[in-house]
Amino acid sequence: MEVRHHSKSSQIRHVPLGRQNSDNGVQPQPSNPQDVFQAGEFDPKKAAEAQLRQMAVKKGRVVDINGEHRINVGNDWYRPYVNRNGYDENFLGERLDLPTLGPGIKDKAAPRIDDPGKNELEYTNFSIVMNKERRMPFYTAVNIDGGQIKEVERSGKWLFDPRISREHQLGNHAYKRNDWDRGHMVRRRDAAWGSNAEQASTDTFVYTNAALQHENLNQDEWLDLENRVLDRADAEDRKMTVLTGPVFRDDDPSFDNGGKLENPTKIPQDFWKVVAWKDPEKGLQSEAFVMSQKNDIAGTGNPDEELTTEAQFNMYRVPLSQLEEMTQMDFGKLNQNNECTSCQKLDPSQPLHEQLSTLS
Repeated sequence: MEVRHHSKSSQIRHVPLGRQNSDNGVQPQPSNPQDVFQAGEFDPKKAAEAQLRQMAVKKGRVVDINGEHRINVGNDWYRPYVNRNGYDENFLGERLDLPTLGPGIKDKAAPRIDDPGKNELEYTNFSIVMNKERRMPFYTAVNIDGGQIKEVERSGKWLFDPRISREHQLGNHAYKRNDWDRGHMVRRRDAAWGSNAEQASTDTFVYTNAALQHENLNQDEWLDLENRVLDRADAEDRKMTVLTGPVFRDDDPSFDNGGKLENPTKIPQDFWKVVAWKDPEKGLQSEAFVMSQKNDIAGTGNPDEELTTEAQFNMYRVPLSQLEEMTQMDFGKLNQNNECTSCQKLDPSQPLHEQLSTLS
């Protein structure tokens, strides 16, 4: 269930944006977020209220809805993400850096407006790096603490992130009146742990965390895989790091949602997930999965596929080395500790994407 609009009973308060100058006049706000940041006015050490003012735009407004600040610009709504901890590379007790984008794709990462040399977007308990051309994540990285998981009611409005350009984010027009879900790359429940569990849950409702995922995949076998991961972390009070993203290829089908998108994108045919944890004896361990939605795109998918056994999940396990080739990303030390005894049917000499049909 998605909360698309605030209810009539929501408490809405417009927060004044102007700053008084020496003549008691109001200074005008910049015309867009880039104007603010490029002027060098953004200071991450400033208080949240000051950052809110800087993120606001001319003819836009900061709105308080039931205690949550949002920025309204025309038909677009932004959530200001201030004081977010983001992905913790030392979370597992052994350093695990974010994946490295290969030379062929690193220039496609969306730059932050406030720090153009940086691509990582920090949220509560997770981080995201965006593909500015496809307007979906290259990858997401979430820390899960199985000992602090909290049940948080699902509620959240999908909003944009003001820290990167609006043109680098797909909006609701991509998901209107079709079979494509706003697939959470960071699962809402994965991030909802610790003292800021509610904020973490809300943070996952951001368009940078969404990808075009067919409802058959998102609500069936992909959900089964997500449940498997979280259930293990919960049952064993285990800390885990989960990396997730679409596979981007040149031959992905073009998509404009029946003309609703002025700037068409492409639909990913496959999605991947890497789960990492620290074994007391073996150190960092990981397993990688790839699931395809090619049949769903073609209209020949199975809408009721259900995965319940390890043998079934193992059909989607892949060697991390081949996933690196497929995604053009480097997963660092995880590739040294990726046992995949269930991947024997895959031919390492052949492209992984050409063998995915053998996994199911």
